[in-house]
Parts: sequence; structure tokens; C-alpha cells
Amino acid sequence: MLLALITSIFLQGPQAYASETLQNDLWSAVHKGDAKTVKTILEQKGFVPQLKGSDCGHHSICNLISYAAENQKSVEVVKLLVEAGAEIDENDGGSGDTPIQRALLAGNLEIAEYLAEKGVEPLKENRFGVPAFLFAAALGSPKILSAMIAKGAPVDLKWRMPDLVSGKKGVYVEGMTPLMIASFHGRLDLMEELLKSGADPLIRDYKGRNFIGYIKTGKKSEIQAEAITLANRYCKCDIKPDE
Repeated sequence: MLLALITSIFLQGPQAYASETLQNDLWSAVHKGDAKTVKTILEQKGFVPQLKGSDCGHHSICNLISYAAENQKSVEVVKLLVEAGAEIDENDGGSGDTPIQRALLAGNLEIAEYLAEKGVEPLKENRFGVPAFLFAAALGSPKILSAMIAKGAPVDLKWRMPDLVSGKKGVYVEGMTPLMIASFHGRLDLMEELLKSGADPLIRDYKGRNFIGYIKTGKKSEIQAEAITLANRYCKCDIKPDE
């Protein structure tokens, strides 16, 4: 063990070895959610943290900030990494998701709200072509949607999905809007945020379905009456249950 340590220091040089040790300690502190130790390591003179990794496979998290966004419930560690220069819109080298997408998938809303307030790009896509704004419409909070809309997210964005029927590469169909996604997930709070921001409840997807169709096939069909009332209030229209 001692021989391996001496050999490593000899081959890398003491400064490089110390930096590698600090990098490993940083990962460990982030994993534990130890904000105090993370701060101490980042403040080490001459230490330049490696905040992202590469070539780590499709099922792992390479970037420190993405890892922290997914695995930590406290926002403090994420804040420290952002202050140290971590890129808030960086696609992870492993999962392909951005930090806010990892936070939303893990249900870490405090972290997702912090990242949204820091100005994440709402249209930044993951490796499957799904933008962060659509993640927020399914799993976020009104605060996140509001921040993304203020950043320029089109409230009636239509996700262009690959045409699975034709099977042809490069052929897309216009799929769900954020309102349809929020409707499918039964999120009245997100629906209201979208509607008051100008979302059009009359839009239909390529199959002719509007937001009501997504409620009917979604996770909480019992919200239909309340959702229609909300839509009619904001769009000043007269949508019926059978539309």
C-alpha cells in the first residue's frame, strides 16, 4: 500500500497527486451532502476542481452538479458547486440530462427551483430530445414554470416527437404541449400557472386530443371538472367536457 502511494506520487508529482486526492475527497463530500467539507475543499489554494466527467456510460452520473442535484435534498451543496463554476445547463456525460432534469426526476424541488432562478435554459434538451421546460410541466412547481417562462420558454411549446408510425428517421410529429403534460399528470397547480401565463387550452396534438383528452387518460381523471373550470376562467372560452 505504501509502495503504491510512493509510486503514485513519484509518477504524478506531489501537486498532481494532492489535486487528485482533493478531487476524490470532493466527490465523497458531495455524496455525503457535507456542505462544510465541500466548501473547505473548494477553497483550497491552487485546487481546480474537475466538475464534469466523461465516458462514464449511459447509466451513471458523471458531472458533480448533476450528481448533487439528484442525490441531495439540501440545496447548499449545489449552490457551492455553482459558485465554483459548475455549468447549470451542462448535459451529464453519463445520463445525458441537465442538472435541473436530474433534480426534477428525483423530486428535489428546492434544488430545481434554485437552478431555475439561476437562469437555466428552459429549452435545453437531454439526449432524448426532451427540453427542461417539459420536465418542469410534469414534475416541477409553479415557481419553476414561472422562472422558465420569464426566461423565454414558449408557453405553448409543442414537443416534436419521432414519428414511430412511419419509422423513418428525421420524421417528426407535433406532440404534447406543457399544458397537456401537466394535465396528464393531474397537476392542477401547474395547469393554472400555464393557463394564467397564456397557455391555449384549445390546442390539439397530432391525434386531435386537447388537454381534456390527456386528463381522461392520465393519472387523475377526477380533476376534469375543476380543470375545465380553470381553463374557461383564463381563456374566457366555453370548453365542454366532451370536447
